[in-house]
Amino acid sequence: MRNSKRNYCSTLSRSVKQSVSVTSIDSRTPTRNPDSIVGRLRSMRSALTAPELAELLHMGRNTVYAQIKSGRIPSYRIGQTVRLDPAVIADWLEAQQMAA
Repeated sequence: MRNSKRNYCSTLSRSVKQSVSVTSIDSRTPTRNPDSIVGRLRSMRSALTAPELAELLHMGRNTVYAQIKSGRIPSYRIGQTVRLDPAVIADWLEAQQMAA
């Protein structure tokens, strides 16, 4: 079990570290930094789990679950499983950054 978890985490780390170049359409549209957390989230095409988001944000898994439960982090449930939409999380992070 530990080896499969370790392999999964290293695979996740590699997929999170991959960058996708995003170019500006015109001078009014800012170019997104593909190495930023928001840039990485925007390049993802599948839903995230809470542990995946925790790793991406360098937060504790329990902290992410607590913030999801309190409604601070936008999420949805499928049965008992919590999932996070990367585009919604990217928008949420940008809103948090603007508020700070």
